[in-house]
Amino acid sequence: KELAQQGNIDAQNNLGIMHMQDEGMPEGITEIEQLSAARELFKSVADKTGMVSAQRRVLQIDAYFDKLKRDEKERQEREAFEASRLAAEKAKQEKLAAEKAKQEKLAAEKAEREKQERLAAEKAEKEKQAFELLTKEAQGGSAEAQFQLGKMYLKGEMVGVVRLDSKEAIKWYELAAEQGHVKAQSYLGMMYYRGQ
Repeated sequence: KELAQQGNIDAQNNLGIMHMQDEGMPEGITEIEQLSAARELFKSVADKTGMVSAQRRVLQIDAYFDKLKRDEKERQEREAFEASRLAAEKAKQEKLAAEKAKQEKLAAEKAEREKQERLAAEKAEKEKQAFELLTKEAQGGSAEAQFQLGKMYLKGEMVGVVRLDSKEAIKWYELAAEQGHVKAQSYLGMMYYRGQ
């Protein structure tokens, strides 16, 4: 090694060969470091002597380094492509998940809307049936039914079933009051007092 450092061509050539063959090298030196050192030695020999074998070894090491660079570039390109593919796949999955969540939300909202509409329709139907039954009882002479029917007309409580109609309310209150229904008499008195 000392002779090579002093410029001895044979020592430089032999040390270059040792570097290439990984002979007598200290621990911890990478292949790239060994080949770089060997290239410098062979280049020095080739420049000083024109030795063909040294020139050929410089070209071999350069070709090997070029191959390493190409391999590294290809590896990086593969990694970049894979990262891009994974990112695209992730974005696609996120988009599908968001679309699925949106569809589920819309479906849940639709189901809730339909449920509320169904419940409202059922309530309206029950109110209509209750009104019809109450009307039948009131027409049959039930003072309490007449009073309740009068209240319904006075308040217009059942949308779509009973409209607000104070004349109709007075009619039913009068029928209930004539039978001695105290609340009907009280309501009727207040309505007269207010001028209804």
